[in-house]
Amino acid sequence: MRVSLSFLMMVGLLAGCGLQTTPARAPQPDGGVLRARAANAGTFSEGEYKGRRYKFFAPSGVKGKRPLVVMLHGCTQDPDDFARGTGMNELAAKEKFYVLYPEQTYDDQPKACWSFYEPRHQVRGFGEGAAIIGMLDQVQKQHAVDDKAVYLAGLSAGGAYTSMMAVMYPDRFAAVGVHSGLQYGVANNWVTAKMVMKMGGPEPVVTGGLAYLAMGFYKRVMPAMVIHGSADEVVIPKNGEQAARQFVVMNDWASDGLLNGDISTTVAGRRSGQVKNGYGFTRTFYKDKGGRTVVEHVEVEGLGHAWSGGRAGGTYADPKGPDATEMLWRFFKANKRN
Repeated sequence: MRVSLSFLMMVGLLAGCGLQTTPARAPQPDGGVLRARAANAGTFSEGEYKGRRYKFFAPSGVKGKRPLVVMLHGCTQDPDDFARGTGMNELAAKEKFYVLYPEQTYDDQPKACWSFYEPRHQVRGFGEGAAIIGMLDQVQKQHAVDDKAVYLAGLSAGGAYTSMMAVMYPDRFAAVGVHSGLQYGVANNWVTAKMVMKMGGPEPVVTGGLAYLAMGFYKRVMPAMVIHGSADEVVIPKNGEQAARQFVVMNDWASDGLLNGDISTTVAGRRSGQVKNGYGFTRTFYKDKGGRTVVEHVEVEGLGHAWSGGRAGGTYADPKGPDATEMLWRFFKANKRN
């Protein structure tokens, strides 16, 4: 088989790029104050499922069944780092919901990335996805979790794997959030993953149909919020736009088995905003026939490869963007599974 020189040069260039670059840290105020507040507001404990570690935040003063958010960290991160950078525990303490942080280690993958690009982790009931579901089952047995209000969000490789989980386990999550991630099913090895990160993936009209087929017996409409920075050089912004459109197409198919506009494949509306002394952003909405937002795409002008509105002490966290943690929680609250 003949391979062009230009293609080999492109692969060689991409081979030097990891999924994430040097961690960007937010300004560092007194981290001790933040830790004290978190400790008073709930418990952040360690757990294990079949040799895999996770951390779990339970707010104090919980009564009755409460929602749960599963958070998938990015490469080189861990649950503590991700919790600091997103501030999800602080919001959970205020809003009274649980947070589960599955951990991917350097023993699992050389950069502690979730393996969204490996076929053995792309099938329901196997690999890392099955481990995440096992952790979820375990904490649901131990705590009063509302199983109609279980949500999933991830950053970078965690965002890419969130897209995978939304298709593999649509029956387990009410809605998902993909931050700086990729479409479902656009890579089957490390080289193709890096190519998509730098160039974008296939046309979402095609990949959305394939995602719908992959849902199989469990197919259902999966509300999704996609957040991406316009200055992201690790996972280019095109991937955010494509991920949002893939969810739109997949959901249109899932609504009634037809691609007929039940979930609008054209933009239903846009709103712009500006963070004081920070970045501007645009929110794009795709709605169903009843006017409910099913997919929202947030593009943040000037944001690189980092959690928008990130907190002090966390890697890949930029405080100048709109608060992704707050945006995701508002979107999740509006979408319970029925």
